[in-house]
Amino acid sequence: MEKEKKVSDGTIELITGNSLLLCNDFADGMVLEKILVVVGLLISIVGIVRAFLSYKKQSKKGMCIFLGILGALYVVACIGLSCMFIFK
Repeated sequence: MEKEKKVSDGTIELITGNSLLLCNDFADGMVLEKILVVVGLLISIVGIVRAFLSYKKQSKKGMCIFLGILGALYVVACIGLSCMFIFK
């Protein structure tokens, strides 16, 4: 018999990405902190996509809608912060 995972990979990636976001400062931080914020956003976006696909298989519509909105916000934030980092 195969054991069922209690925590999906998407959830672990979301926690890791959000931890990187919370521990670093983009506005007044050094270059490394700014890079870590953008990397944290990218890890979170990958986690959102993997969690979305997992919940879609389980046909949980409410969670899929929430993850879709969250994913759109994270993509916009990642693009905006990347532009600020590159062009400033």
